[in-house]
Amino acid sequence: MMLLKASLLLPLCAAAAIETYDYIVVGSGPGGGPLAANLARAGHSTLLLEAGSDQGSNPNITQLSNLLYVRNDPKIAWDFFVRHSNDPKRQANYNELVWLQTDGQYYTGLNPPAGAKQLGIWYPRAGTLGGCATHNAAAALLPANSDWNYISSITGDKSWQAANMRTYFEKLEKNLYLPKGTPGHGFNGYLNVSQDNSTWATVNSDAREIGLLAAQAIDPKITAGQLQSALQKDINALDPNRDTKESIYGFAVHASKGVRATPIDYIRATLADAARFPLTVKTNSLVTKVLFDVSANHGPKGPRATGVEVLQGESLYAADRRSN
Repeated sequence: MMLLKASLLLPLCAAAAIETYDYIVVGSGPGGGPLAANLARAGHSTLLLEAGSDQGSNPNITQLSNLLYVRNDPKIAWDFFVRHSNDPKRQANYNELVWLQTDGQYYTGLNPPAGAKQLGIWYPRAGTLGGCATHNAAAALLPANSDWNYISSITGDKSWQAANMRTYFEKLEKNLYLPKGTPGHGFNGYLNVSQDNSTWATVNSDAREIGLLAAQAIDPKITAGQLQSALQKDINALDPNRDTKESIYGFAVHASKGVRATPIDYIRATLADAARFPLTVKTNSLVTKVLFDVSANHGPKGPRATGVEVLQGESLYAADRRSN
């Protein structure tokens, strides 16, 4: 995600078109999408650029149960491949090691066919409006307070301290599983947060027995009758001991009744608001260059970004499976 206070230059077939905005936000994921919406809601003319298309109505995104499908949907998927080790034997042990076959198809396994080229360990990303919130596991779990405080310590920036970061969580959260007013939570934000359905734990079934065995590995005294109650505990509770004690919690997800919540919801709500907030969204818009004003002395912050150059069209980025 990139934020600019600048202009947009669109390289088209003929003369380039220039559009001017107070702010340009590059990338519409969990960082860029809400940022652009909030800037517009504050009265700033804002352009949100997304290299992918709007797949917000695609059931592979909306239905949380389609998690495995969405990562392989060619309309959404951007494929990146990385190397974790310079040792070929160790690299080969990773389950997600991918080979490109001579017919253009991917192969994973221990015996790649002749002529296959090793690409690396697969890291799927989402090239679509809403970014990777559209294809992740939808976990809505706060990190340990020590993580926030460590960032604050190494940057010297007190705004990163855990207590302050909790206030941002409260602003964005629309909690759907706790009584309104529960300390440490938000109930009027743009992001639906719920707990996974735990009713399976009340039924005498193989699923409950497996769940009970897993729970007893943490708490040997827990009984079948106590399992659902344990699975309804708040993993994001405002509890100073939350990060230091072993326990069983419910799994918080950014979803409601199995429907995934993403930045698309907030972007669309901003566009549809009767207040007519000055937000413009352009999809299939790949930023190729950031333009800088280097003509003046801008002090220790260096040159000021003044605009971007954009290519418009589908599948322009090489990580897109459809790109040629």
